[in-house]
Amino acid sequence: MRLWTGKQVFNILMRPNEKCNVLVNLETKCRSFERKEGRAPDLCPSDGYLIIRNSEIMCGVIDKSIVGDGNKKSVFYVIMRDYGVNAAATCMNRIAKLCARWLGK
Repeated sequence: MRLWTGKQVFNILMRPNEKCNVLVNLETKCRSFERKEGRAPDLCPSDGYLIIRNSEIMCGVIDKSIVGDGNKKSVFYVIMRDYGVNAAATCMNRIAKLCARWLGK
């Protein structure tokens, strides 16, 4: 049995295979971000600073503000802006299907 982290699952949902040309690059604060003078933001002890490079989550958590709170720092806004509405809708559809199957089990 293979075990997956939530970050690995979300990476696959953004870019399911190598043929997919969607490469998300994003840096933003999450709701749990704690600013401290002299500390790099990505070293937040609550993992509150999200860095996505080429559709791979380097650090941070995926929360409501990142998934789509209607702001310009949401993953779907970045996909829509860079790759169009069809690519964003496809990614949203993948997440909706995964959530429905997970809730069904």
